[in-house]
Amino acid sequence: MAAADSDTDRLLAAASSKESREVEVEPTSSAPLETLHISVKRDAKGDMYTVSDAIEYIGVGRTQYALIIAVSLSAFSQGMDITYLSILPSQAGCDFSLSSWQRTFLNMMYFVGCTIGAFVFGWIGDRFGRKLGVMAGISIAAYTSILIIFAYSYAWLVVLRFIAGLGIGAFSLRNSWLFEVLPTRYRVRAACIVLFFWTTGAALDAPLFMVPNVHWKNAMAIACSPLFLALIIMLFIPESPRLLLHLGYEEDACESLERYATWNGASLPPGELVTEEEKAYLLGSESDAAPLMANATPKKDMKAALKEYLELFQTREMLITTVALCFIWFSLFFADFGLFMMTSELFQLNGIANNTTDLTCTPLSESDLISIMLTNVASFPGLMIFFLLMDFMGRRKAIALNCFVSGGVLGMLLIPHLSRAALTSLLGVLRAVLTAAFKVLLVYTPEVFPTRLRARGNGLCLAVGQLGTIFTPLAAQLLVRESPAAGEGVYLAFVALAGIAALLLPIETAGKPLTD
Repeated sequence: MAAADSDTDRLLAAASSKESREVEVEPTSSAPLETLHISVKRDAKGDMYTVSDAIEYIGVGRTQYALIIAVSLSAFSQGMDITYLSILPSQAGCDFSLSSWQRTFLNMMYFVGCTIGAFVFGWIGDRFGRKLGVMAGISIAAYTSILIIFAYSYAWLVVLRFIAGLGIGAFSLRNSWLFEVLPTRYRVRAACIVLFFWTTGAALDAPLFMVPNVHWKNAMAIACSPLFLALIIMLFIPESPRLLLHLGYEEDACESLERYATWNGASLPPGELVTEEEKAYLLGSESDAAPLMANATPKKDMKAALKEYLELFQTREMLITTVALCFIWFSLFFADFGLFMMTSELFQLNGIANNTTDLTCTPLSESDLISIMLTNVASFPGLMIFFLLMDFMGRRKAIALNCFVSGGVLGMLLIPHLSRAALTSLLGVLRAVLTAAFKVLLVYTPEVFPTRLRARGNGLCLAVGQLGTIFTPLAAQLLVRESPAAGEGVYLAFVALAGIAALLLPIETAGKPLTD
């Protein structure tokens, strides 16, 4: 303890010095670092700044606007790609004479690709840069969609959709890149813009398949065209300076910030760039030494990493929160993506578009495609519900209410011989409330975990949610075809239980600051 106090006293003495110099802390039993170097500035109160300080100082300009456009274009194409889940199996079923199992397997492999891609490109994004990870994923998704034109066998179609899923898995990185270069007050606005483009893409994909003399393969190739424009724009946008500094590339981080400032017609704040931990320490007290040393500790072994994940289950409150959230994520991923696939199946089984029970080759009619478009358009009021309920009644109750309403709508879908108008209306309401529940969940999850557990908690919930997408084709396509009531009953059970799990969450985050 005495050795640690001595190290701390040396650092504090250096921080108050008027001359810029480097302080070296030798390893001790309480601070197991090989060497800790801190660049001490002339005036700790005015001659240093962090990346967050620089981003707020620079403000929003052409660079961020360009990135918002690029991210929105990729979200537009991703929304279209999600709608393929309901359209592609039906259209490809005739070309390749697919059985129900083959159609289901086609979507399952897409989601397997998305799950693997999220892990692989997440690692690439953290290790080699957001820009590289995002652009690599977009390139894979774009070129694979083009190659589908030449897919003349079912096996090749499955392989290409799997590879497309790998690329789509990288798209979650784009939000990290965007939020890391935006001032705090602009993040929600940017998220709304991106979400609007995603929803628009999902709504406009079905009409593309109605264009005369346009084959479904060509329609998929056309839908990916915004990705190429997004790639061109991203080529000229600098890497995230926050990540560069985190990886230890201080000069590259400074250069990236300078490019953001120059292109925005602004300048950097006076002083030198430091990390958040260094600034907190140099402006703080002795109690700040421990967090600084903890953050500067070299890589952890596998046992230490596992121990950190076990922190999510250590206290009773954290155990209930983590388990309940994982189940809600699984259920809403399962239901939300399942609805995309179930929609076309229900319209065909409704007996309006086709009265046969052999749906091996049943291309969607124009009325089916219009109905699919209308149900996807219902996502827009879902966004309004999301914003109205989230702060008015709290996160937990908002999630629970939307889950219970979803269960009620699914119960009404069990009524036999529904008209086309009734079926379309019910599916539209279901789309709106599931969208609202899902968006509130996306806000609540990072808020509820403390800072030291936030990344791990989010990652665990996302991984469990991705498992839901892999299994949902079995219920949305295979089971619904055999027994629509059984398929709808499965989804009803999951969303109802998710609503109960939301009410069991012990922490409400609405109107409260993030916890450390």
